Parts: sequence; C-alpha cells; structure tokens
Amino acid sequence: MILYDPDPMQLLNQEPPNYITIKLPSGGLILAKPAGNYEMQIISISSTDPLDFIDSRYQPGNVLKMQFAIDNIKN
Repeated sequence: MILYDPDPMQLLNQEPPNYITIKLPSGGLILAKPAGNYEMQIISISSTDPLDFIDSRYQPGNVLKMQFAIDNIKN
C-alpha cells in the first residue's frame, strides 16, 4: 500500500494514542482510552473466549468506571 500525502513530515509528528490495556479474568484483553473522571471508554476487545464478546459490559464504546482497591495489607 502506498500512502500519498502532501506533507510527509506530518506523519512523523503524530503522537501515539494514549490507550490502556485491561486484562479480563478469562485471559482476554480490552483496549481502552481514558474518558476522564476515572472512566475508560472501550476501543476493542481481544479474547479467545466467545463469552467475552457476548458480555454487554465489554462492548466497544461502553464506558468502564475505575475503582481502586488495596489488597493484602500487612501491618
């Protein structure tokens, strides 16, 4: 594939998108981008488990809310 662009230097100045990879319990991966206020918008899902694609929570375009938890605190 050949890309004809009037300004080829424009391609070099592009910043990579700020995506985050989230691991699912089944082993699949979700690619998401920050949406502000501790939220992530799903871009795509990659999994070998068909149930991950059926789950409506993981559909592209949905917004996930991040929750922080601290586990295994030892004094």
